[in-house]
Amino acid sequence: MGGPVDEIFKAPDPFRLAELLKRDGVCSRLELLRSCASTNTEALKSVELGEKRLPFAVLAAEQCAGRGRLGRKWFGKCGASIFLSVAVKVPKKAELIESFTVRAGIEICETLSRGCGAELFLKWPNDIYSRDGKKLAGMLAELKIFPDKDHGAIVFGVGLNYDFSEIPESEIPEEIRGRIADLKSLAKRRVSMDAAAAAVIKSVILTAENTDVSGLSERFAAVDWLAGREVCVELGGDTFSGVAAGVDERGFLKVELPGGKIRKVCGGEASLSRGA
Repeated sequence: MGGPVDEIFKAPDPFRLAELLKRDGVCSRLELLRSCASTNTEALKSVELGEKRLPFAVLAAEQCAGRGRLGRKWFGKCGASIFLSVAVKVPKKAELIESFTVRAGIEICETLSRGCGAELFLKWPNDIYSRDGKKLAGMLAELKIFPDKDHGAIVFGVGLNYDFSEIPESEIPEEIRGRIADLKSLAKRRVSMDAAAAAVIKSVILTAENTDVSGLSERFAAVDWLAGREVCVELGGDTFSGVAAGVDERGFLKVELPGGKIRKVCGGEASLSRGA
C-alpha cells in the first residue's frame, strides 16, 4: 500500500477495500493516495517506469486535476466521490483495444447494478448515466504500447459520484447542476464506498482478462442509453446527425442516417440532438 493511512483518508476504507480485492484474488497491488492531480497520471508514471506488475490500481481520497475525454475536467469531492485508475495488460489486438472502454463500461454497469439494484446505463462511449439522463460516472482509457512486447497497457480511470447529499449546490459547477446523479441516491440496496470501488476495479480487470468480444453488441443493447434517440455526432471537423443504433463488435457506435444507411463511429462524441 502507499504508506500509512490516517483520518485524512476519509473514505473509502482502504483496509476493507484491499481485503475485498485480495479475497477474490483479483488485485493485490493497490496504491492509496491522500491527494493527487490525477490517478491516471500517477498510474501512467508507474507503467512507464515499470514500477509495478500489472494489474494494479491507484485510488485517491482527493483529486485536484482529474480529466476526462477531450480535455474536460472532472468534478468531485473528498468523501463524496471515488477517484481511481486501474492499469491492466492488453494484447496488441485492435478489436480488444478499440472496444475496451465500451466493454469495461458495460461490466461496471452490470456489476454495480447487481450489487446495489440501481438502474445504470452506458452513454457511448464513456459515461455512466441514470435512466433519466443524469451523469453518474465518467471513464478515461489511456494506452501505453511497449514496442518490444506482445502486449500494451491500458490505464483506465473512473470518477464515480458516490454520495453528493452533503455537498451544497453552490459548490457544484453551474454547468453540471441538475445534470448529475450519485450512486447512493440511485441504489435500492446500501453499498459501501469501499465495496463500490472494489466492484469498479474488479470490473476493469475482468474486462482485460476477457479476450472474447463476441456478443458485445447484445450486451451493450441492455445498457444502451442512446438507443433509438436522435444524436448529433462530432468527429474531427465533421458533424452529422442520425439515430443511435447500438454498437458493433469493436464497440463502434452505429448511427442510422436519413435514408437508412448505417455509419459507424470510432472516437468523436455523440450527444442528443436538440428536441430529442
